[in-house]
Amino acid sequence: MKIIQSTGLLLFSLAFGIFLASFFLEAYQLSNDILAEKISNPEKRALLAKHGANLMEQPTGLNFRFIAALDAAFAAANAEQAARYGIHQEAIAKLVELSKTESGYTFQLASLEEVFDPATEEGAFRISKFKDFGSWLDGQSRDEASLRNDLSTVAENMRKYAILSEKGFPDYEIKSLRFGLTKAASQGPVSSSSGLMLFLTYGLA
Repeated sequence: MKIIQSTGLLLFSLAFGIFLASFFLEAYQLSNDILAEKISNPEKRALLAKHGANLMEQPTGLNFRFIAALDAAFAAANAEQAARYGIHQEAIAKLVELSKTESGYTFQLASLEEVFDPATEEGAFRISKFKDFGSWLDGQSRDEASLRNDLSTVAENMRKYAILSEKGFPDYEIKSLRFGLTKAASQGPVSSSSGLMLFLTYGLA
């Protein structure tokens, strides 16, 4: 009986040790092929490749380090797109100034083309999305502070619901890609011989 107990304890300890070691046996590395498989939009794919270049140059040890670096790449990509397509405080100040009247401030959608160049991709995007999210402001009279606040609200809604969704990576997409890219980037005995590792851990236990 003692031999059986000792053998069982030994096998359990061995399986548990293999389970713990499995976290350190895997490495993670992105490639252009993996990005092409998981991200269909070529612009978004190139954007992540740019900001995740370090994840493609050499393997990253430990799952949590890879995920942290991947999240940093998503954040950097979103920051770049928000800066490129967003409406910033300088532009808001110009829109407020153009809205000034003798009696207060009245915003006109037509003023957008005085601030943003509709001939450029970024300008056309800003004008189009502002009209989607802020057309309700057209012809509205406000005091300066209220108008500035309303314009800032429109700009933030554009960032969250248009820029990140169309040009960057919204939260729901990041969550899906985080799992898919991590799994595809995995290299090592766990990913290449999952059946064997499953037996060595749970089978022995």
